Amino acid sequence: MRQKIQAVKILDGAVATGAGSAHEVEGTRLGVYIQVATTATVKIETSPDGALWMDSGITGKTATAYFALDETHRFVRANVTAWTAGAVNVWVAQVV
Repeated sequence: MRQKIQAVKILDGAVATGAGSAHEVEGTRLGVYIQVATTATVKIETSPDGALWMDSGITGKTATAYFALDETHRFVRANVTAWTAGAVNVWVAQVV
């Protein structure tokens, strides 16, 4: 059986600190690709209801890389906690 993977850009060219918008997700494991163009720090937050946000296991990331998010909630968002220069992009991939 083939599984289809869907990637969604959840943060698009952020050039300041702050949280992106909430995105509803499904599944027990998500892939997260964080792209930091110059100097920024990013964390991924999850929420069961879209109102109460908690840090995930992906915090303090300062370089472009791919991460696995094992803890799952109904919503996910990216939060730029420090920014000096460059744009930040974040994608989430999930099996649909």
